[in-house]
Order: sequence, then structure tokens, then C-alpha cells
Amino acid sequence: MMRNKLLACLLLLFSAPSLGIWYEAEGRAAIYSGDVASARERATQQAIQNALVLAGGTVTSLQEVAAGKIVNDQFEIRTAGTVRDVRVLSERRSGDTLFITIHADLFPQQLQCQNGRSRKSLLLTRFKVNDRINARTGSIDEIGLHTSQWLYDHLRAESLHSYPKRWLNEISTFNPSLYNNRSVVSPLLPLVVTEKTNTQLVLFAEIRDLSFNGDLPVRKWQQWLYSPPERNFELMVYLIDGISGELTLERSYRSKAPWEFKAEEAVALGSRQFWESAYGNAVSDVMSQLLTDIDTTLSCTPGRGRITHVRNDAVEVDIGVSNGIRVGDRLTLLHRAAHDGQDNQQHVRLLPTTVQLRITESYQNRAVARVTDPALLSGVQIHDLVELTGTL
Repeated sequence: MMRNKLLACLLLLFSAPSLGIWYEAEGRAAIYSGDVASARERATQQAIQNALVLAGGTVTSLQEVAAGKIVNDQFEIRTAGTVRDVRVLSERRSGDTLFITIHADLFPQQLQCQNGRSRKSLLLTRFKVNDRINARTGSIDEIGLHTSQWLYDHLRAESLHSYPKRWLNEISTFNPSLYNNRSVVSPLLPLVVTEKTNTQLVLFAEIRDLSFNGDLPVRKWQQWLYSPPERNFELMVYLIDGISGELTLERSYRSKAPWEFKAEEAVALGSRQFWESAYGNAVSDVMSQLLTDIDTTLSCTPGRGRITHVRNDAVEVDIGVSNGIRVGDRLTLLHRAAHDGQDNQQHVRLLPTTVQLRITESYQNRAVARVTDPALLSGVQIHDLVELTGTL
């Protein structure tokens, strides 16, 4: 199984001309049908993205993150702007998985952001399986449950910029067609579920394609004559900020790999046999890329929360140590405002106020703060929004 693993080893090596910082990161990729070159490319791409995330970077595609051309054997990456140099330190193979370790020379003044330390609280829901007809082959109807659990577990273990607070074993009624504009006011569902679970963001996903490229062998003797058919996996993802209503990530992920199981076989999705198969590796590759994209997207997203209690001269907020909140951090009170745009859609804006709060106590999932100007305390109410605007 392929997983993103960021090495928490920051090498403070400065190059004289660039004053960049060298980051060490690892990427891994499954080897399909003996194609080591393709696995090397995917593992190196993942390692570079991991280094960018480790540095607090924002990158939506590898083609946007460096300048010039990096060539290693028959593999090259075209880049543009924030990565000066990449050096491959090691390459090793374990079974059908290739591991690449790199050093990347990054520019912290371009990559780091004010919210780089905060981890945004995230709600995951069970992925919806749209292609239910093809899901019958292999009896993988529950693949939405297993893939969403995979993502939840790996985000909790590996993510630098998100804190998966809840996983709901429920298929949502989210309608993506309502989001025809990234700044449109949030439909009710994301706003309600994030408020009820004290989270900032919610991730919905649909598995749209589980079809085969070619026919499955019908008779047992045919399975010895034909190569396993390729099976597709397509996942559509929507990551929504329930506080601002913004659609922060909308992306389709596709992969395919040989389906090595018998036509009539019921596959155990929780088994090592599935996840170590070619198709299971392809699915975990997709999930690992999604994990990286979530971290990249949230690396500079403002950390926000809600006021849950107001007492005397102090307030309590629903973000805490798990979100990277420390004693001494500063919060700004926000007001949500809506207005009609030229597209006849209603748009939402989060407006900062003059009310500043200072964290005095921080616990696992909550924190206590005091208004820096006590005269403004009367304007603070339960359900008001706050944003992390200053860190120690």
C-alpha cells in the first residue's frame, strides 16, 4: 500500500547564492507490470509535493512549483518558480513498491504563510458509490466506506495542515451542482454539519467509475488464457469550508490497474489481499495523492473556529491544541456578510472586526481566550466566528 510519509527532518543547510532551505522528503509509488520508470516518476513527484507541504507551500500542480528542468535518469519535471534544486538521495524497492528520498531547495519567504502551523479541523463523510452496477463485480459495494476510512486514518497519522476530527459513516445528500461558483453562499448541508461537529471543513466524495476496460473471463479455464482486465477507479472530491461557504478543492482523480481476482469472487475490501493487489495499490495511490492535495490546499488556508461559550471576561472557542493553538496566539473576531453579485448569485464574505482575543488556555479540542480590550466584550456572542491571525 502506498502512503505519503513526510520526514520530519528539516535540514538547515543554506546554499550561498539562494539562501534556500533544504528539506528532505520521501515519496513512494506502486510498480505496475514491472514499469519501474513510471513508478519512479510518480514517487519523485510525490516526494517533491511532500517537501512543499512540509515547507508550508501551496501547489496545485507540479508544473507550477519550480524553475527550469530537473532530470533523473529518464525522468524529468518541468517547474516554475519556488523550487531551486532537487537532488535524489536514495532509491529503494520493497516488493512492488518503489521509495524515493530527495533533498529539495525551497524558498521559505515564498512558501511559508501565516497559517502554516495551524491544522484545520476536518469532517469526513462516507464516500458515495455512484457506479453501483459495476460495483457488483467483486462485491465491492462498500468501497466508499473503506476508502473514506483509509483517508481518515492516514490524515490523522500524516497530515500537517488538517486535523480530521470526525468521520461519519453516512452517505451525504450533498448536491455539487449547487456550487457553480467558488464564492457562492454555502448550501445548508455543509454549514449545518460543520457547526454540529465543531469542524471548519467537510469533505464529500463520489466514486464515479468502477468499470472494466475489456471483458472479464466468463469461464474458469479462460482465466488461464487471458491477462487480467484493467479496472478503472474515478473519485470526485469536494472540500468545503463550512464557515466561509467556499469550495476550496474540487478535483477528479482517475487510475486503473489489472483486476487480478476471479469474475465471481467476492473480494474482502478490508483484507491485505485486496490492498496489496495491483488494483488496491492503484486505489491507495489515488488516496495518497488526495491526502497530499488536501494538505497543500490547507497549508495557507486561515484557521477558523466558533465561539462556544461566553463567561465573565473570557470566551471559549472550538479549536485547541489539535489545531496547533497555543497560549499567546491571537484571534480576530469575524462577521459573516452576504451580498448579491453581478451573476445574480448571493456571495458570502467574512469581515474582520476590531475585536482581538488572546489565547490564555489551550486544551485538546478547545481553548479559552480573553478580549484584549474589555470594553468590546459586550459585542462578542456565542456562535461568532474567529480566525487565527497571530502566532507566537
